[in-house]
Amino acid sequence: MKTVLTALYFFLGITLLQASTTTNELDDLEVGSVLMIGSPSANLYEHIEVPRMNFIIKKGGIPNYKTLFQSKVIVSKMEVMPDGSKVVHLKRQNGKRFFNSHSYIKARLKEAIDTEELVRL
Repeated sequence: MKTVLTALYFFLGITLLQASTTTNELDDLEVGSVLMIGSPSANLYEHIEVPRMNFIIKKGGIPNYKTLFQSKVIVSKMEVMPDGSKVVHLKRQNGKRFFNSHSYIKARLKEAIDTEELVRL
């Protein structure tokens, strides 16, 4: 009888832990939120999809990745992928293009915020 009650308490405890409401910091981000691009977690940005140098040059841009650091960006579009992750389209707050060639860039939201490639303001 003790083992049955112990098992019942265990399963109830697990169920209540999963049902508890946790505030997710990503839930309050929506279209129009302002973020800042932080430093890359590696040599280049891993979770922000920066266009390759040859595509920037083909479109007549200047491939200087240092211009991204500390740029303020606005979330212009948010997509939920089939696996549940969120991909956002980022535009510059001042209206300029990235590298003088691209109007927006994409980023995987959760991973970019966790590695501080994107910083909330």
